[in-house]
Amino acid sequence: MTTPVRALLVVLLAPFAFANTPPATPSIVEPGMELQALNGADVHMVASQFIDLDGDDHRCTDWEIRDAEELIWSAPCAAGPLKLHIHLGDGVFTGNHTNVQEVRADSRFSLRVRYRDDSGDEETEWSGWTTRTFQTVKPSPVEPMRLFEVLPDPAPRWTVDGDDVVVPPGAALELQTVDGQSLLRMNASGNAYAPQSIRAVIRLRIASGATEWNVPRSELLLHGARGQSHTIYLPAMTLAPNTESFYWISSNGGTHAAADVDRTPDFSEIARGAPVPWTFETGYRGEVFATGFALPVSLVAVPNPGAAPDSPLLYVAELYGSVKVVTRSGEVRTFASGLLNFDPLAPIPGNGERGLGGITIDPANGDVIVTAIFQVDPTSPWTSPRVLRLQSDDGGFTAARVITVVDFPGEAMAPSHQISNVTFGPDDKMYVHIGSSFAWIAQELNNLDGKIIRINRDGSVPTDNPFYDASDGITAKDYVFAYGFRNPFGGAWRIADGSLYEVENGPATDRLAIVVAGRNYLWDGSDPSMKNFAIYNWTFPVAPIQIAFTEAERFGGSGFPIDRMRSAFVTESGATWASGPQEHGKRISEFVFDPDGALVSGPKRFAEYNGSGKATAAGLVAGPDGLYFTDLYRDFGQSTPADAGANVIRVRWIGIAAFDARFLHSSAVALTDFSDVPDATSIEWDFGDGTTSNERNPVHRYQRPGTYLIQQTVTGPRGSVTETRRVSAGGSAGTVEAQYFENAGETEPVVVRPEHSMHFDWRKASPDPDLGNGFAAQFVVRVKPRFSETYRFVVQTHDRVRLELDGKLLIDAWEPDASGESRESIGLIAGRTYELRIDYEDHSEQPSLRVLWESESQPLLVVPQSVSNGKRRAVGH
Repeated sequence: MTTPVRALLVVLLAPFAFANTPPATPSIVEPGMELQALNGADVHMVASQFIDLDGDDHRCTDWEIRDAEELIWSAPCAAGPLKLHIHLGDGVFTGNHTNVQEVRADSRFSLRVRYRDDSGDEETEWSGWTTRTFQTVKPSPVEPMRLFEVLPDPAPRWTVDGDDVVVPPGAALELQTVDGQSLLRMNASGNAYAPQSIRAVIRLRIASGATEWNVPRSELLLHGARGQSHTIYLPAMTLAPNTESFYWISSNGGTHAAADVDRTPDFSEIARGAPVPWTFETGYRGEVFATGFALPVSLVAVPNPGAAPDSPLLYVAELYGSVKVVTRSGEVRTFASGLLNFDPLAPIPGNGERGLGGITIDPANGDVIVTAIFQVDPTSPWTSPRVLRLQSDDGGFTAARVITVVDFPGEAMAPSHQISNVTFGPDDKMYVHIGSSFAWIAQELNNLDGKIIRINRDGSVPTDNPFYDASDGITAKDYVFAYGFRNPFGGAWRIADGSLYEVENGPATDRLAIVVAGRNYLWDGSDPSMKNFAIYNWTFPVAPIQIAFTEAERFGGSGFPIDRMRSAFVTESGATWASGPQEHGKRISEFVFDPDGALVSGPKRFAEYNGSGKATAAGLVAGPDGLYFTDLYRDFGQSTPADAGANVIRVRWIGIAAFDARFLHSSAVALTDFSDVPDATSIEWDFGDGTTSNERNPVHRYQRPGTYLIQQTVTGPRGSVTETRRVSAGGSAGTVEAQYFENAGETEPVVVRPEHSMHFDWRKASPDPDLGNGFAAQFVVRVKPRFSETYRFVVQTHDRVRLELDGKLLIDAWEPDASGESRESIGLIAGRTYELRIDYEDHSEQPSLRVLWESESQPLLVVPQSVSNGKRRAVGH
C-alpha cells in the first residue's frame, strides 16, 4: 500500500478508532429474579462485574428504586465498594418516601442500575440502564394482649419496685376492651371486675384526679381467665389534673401510646417494652445477663472460668472496634477499644456494616482472638482483613497488647461480606471465615474472598493445607481450606464428629453445611448454587449469623436436658434494622443431626422475638449454665443502630411445672405432681382458699362451694416455675354421671358415682378397687354454651372412645388413634342444654381420658359440670 493511501485511511478511520465505547449494560444479580419477595427494611442490591471493551475503569454506579415512575430512592455515582454492592442506608429516600428509612411494605417497585466509566466522555461514559422489579413482603404484626377476664383472686397488683401503687382519690387505672368496656378498674376504693363474654383486645387507661399525679415506671400483675399470669409494663408518667393517658398492650406486656378515639391497635410508638421481648420454648427462660453494648456481633465463653462473681465469663466483640469482658455477675468492662484504624460509623443497613467480626479464645494461653478489617490507604474506601491477638496481664480484664497475627492488604472487603467467624479446631489451627460479594472470584483460588482459611497460631500457613505449594512463594491459595462460599458468617465445631459446621448468608437462599477440606462449595451468584453440599437450606433469607452446639463435653451441656445434647442452635437475624417481629428471622432455631452430620430434624423455633423494637438475634455461644446470645441493637429509644443499650441474654432450662387435679367427690380434690424441674428443692401448692401445702401429691378439701385457682410452684437452683388451674368445688353431688363396667358389653355397672369433670388419669390403678385392667365406662354430662357459634370438642386418650351429642355420633375413635387425640366441630346455640355421652374402654397400661371444648369466644376447657338424669346404658351397645 502506498504512503498516500495509508495516510488517507488513517484520516478516514480516526473518528472510529478513537471514539469511546460505553460500558456494557450491567445485569442485576440481587434481587435474583423478577418479582422476588424482599423485606422493605433491607433491600440488598448487587450488580454484575464491570465490562468495558475500551479497557476503561469503573468510575461509579447509579442506583435507583422507583415506585411506578416516581423516584423514591437513589444513590447517584456510588463509588468504592458501593459500585457493585449497596444497601438502602447508602442512598437517599425521596418522593413519596421522603423522611423514611425503608421501602413501603406489601408493594411493588423497580430497581434500576447503570455503570459509568472513567473516560470523561459525557456522551458515552454511561452504560444503558437495566431494570428488575421486586415485591416487598407484608409486615409481621405485633400481637396485642387479649383477655377474657381478670380474676379477682389472686388480686391484681400494681407495683413500683415491689411496693403497691397508692391510687389517689379520683384517679384510676382501667383495663378496657377496644369499645371501652371495663375488665378491671383500680381506684382508691379498691378493685372492680367485669367478666367478659368474648376474648378481647385490651388497652390501658390511666386517669388522674383533681391534682397532678406522678407515677414512676411500674408493673401491673394480673391473672387471666385460665389462671395464667400477665405482667404489663407501664412507663413513668405525669398526668395533669383531670387528664387521661391511654396505652395499647402487646402480648408480651409492652405498652404503646394510644388515644381515646383509637379503636384499632397501633404499636408504632412504644412507651415501655418488656424487659425480655422474646418467647422461648416451654421450660426455658431468658433473662438479660449483661447490658450496655453497642452492636455486639459475636461472643465467646471463657473455657475454664473462675468461680468468683468477678471472674471473666464472656468476651463480646462490638462491630465498631471494641471488645467487652463480662464477669460471672454480669458486670461489663472494656477489655479493648480502638481496634480499627478508621472511623466505621456509616449507615446501617449499608456501609456501616463493617468492623470487628468473630471472636474466640486461644485454648493454649487464654489470649482473645478477633477478626477485623483495616484501611490500607486512608484515601480509599476499601478495607482489607486481619486477625488480631489481644493479650492481658491482669487476669483477662484489659488488653495490654494488641498483636496482628496476620493481615492481607491486597484483599478488598465489602460491607457485611467481610472477615468474620474464627475458631480453633481440634488440630489447634485457626479457621477463619471470609465473605465475598463478588461471585466471579469466590471459586478462584488466587484470592481470599468467599473462603474459609486455616492458619497457625502465629499466622503462618500450615504445610498440610489442601492447596499448599511453597514453590512460588506464599500466596492466597496456600491459606485456603475450603472455598466457593458467599458469606459464611458463622461456624462452630461439633465435638460428636469433630467437624466444623458453617452457616452462610445467600442471595435469597441461605445455607448450613459441614466444611470439608479442599471442597469447592460452588457459589456462582445464583440461589440454586447455594444448595450444593447443604445439610439444610433456608429458601427465604433469614440471615443466619452464628451456630452453637450444646454437648456434654462443653460446660456439661450448658445445663440443658439430656434430650438436647448434640443439638445445634442457630441465630437468624433477619432483615437488617427491621422493626417488630419478622416472619423470616429474629429467632433462634434448633437443629438435630445424626452422628454423621445428616439432618434428623429442624429447624424448630426455640426462641422468637415478640416486641415492637429493633432487637434481633446475632452472636451465640453455649456457655456455663445456659445459651447466651446478643440482641445486636438497643431495642427502642435509640437514634442510630450504633447506640449503646444492646444486651447479652442468657437462656436456661428451668423446667416445667405440671399436675393433674381429680375430684374424689364434690369438694375433695386429689393433686398429682408431674413437674420436671432439674434438681427441684421444693414444691408448694396454693389452693386458692387461703391454704397451702408442701406435699408432693396432696389431697385438699374445700369448705365452701366456689371456683378456685390452684397454683403449683416448683423451685430449683435456676428459679421457680408455676402452673395454675381453675376448679369448681361443692354444689350438687357431682357434675358427671359415671358408670364403670368390668368389661365392654356388660349391662350392669360395678360402680356408679358422680365425677367432677371429664378429666381422668388412672396411671397407677383403675378407677375403683373392684375394677382391674381392661375396664369400661360410660359418662353422661350436660353442657350449656354461652355463645351461639361453632364449638370444637376434643377427646384425648390412647384407648377406645365414642362421643355422642344429643344422640348424634360426633367422634368415633373406637379404634385407638395413634395420635391420642380426636376432634370434631359443630354449631351450638347459646343457652341451650346439650347432652354428651362418652363411651370408653381401657386398652392401655396407663389409662386416661380427657374431654374438652372450645370456640372462638371460649378458651379450651375441660367439659363441665352438670348432672344428667338421662337414661343409663352400658358401654359397647
